[in-house]
Amino acid sequence: MGRPQAVVKVISYAHGAKNVGSCIDYISRQGEIALETECGGLIQGREEQKELVRFWSRDFGTRQHSRDSVHLAFSMPKGSNPEVLRTAVRTVLAKQFSGHEFIFAIHTDRPHPHGHVVVKMRSYEIRLLKGEE
Repeated sequence: MGRPQAVVKVISYAHGAKNVGSCIDYISRQGEIALETECGGLIQGREEQKELVRFWSRDFGTRQHSRDSVHLAFSMPKGSNPEVLRTAVRTVLAKQFSGHEFIFAIHTDRPHPHGHVVVKMRSYEIRLLKGEE
């Protein structure tokens, strides 16, 4: 009988500004929840989200099935401290996705806090998936 574990999983990939924007809209609860960026800044409201997607889309792929972003979920056991989760998500993202732009939000609408993340798959320096054009 072990302790409940934290879980990280890939939810989906998105292609194009429309799909990436829909994912970000979901994570922010249609602009109601501020999104934290890789730099620690906040994206607040739908207009700022749309501007972010426009900015990101300059690096999106041209192939029909290119993966422009990945949506990840971090889930903690029931009763976990959401701020501990926020710190853990921030730390993992900074280490594992260094050089990439990302946003995330922590949801507390269920008994277990969980974080949603969108990572832009292309950066100025590297592509997250080798061979992706």
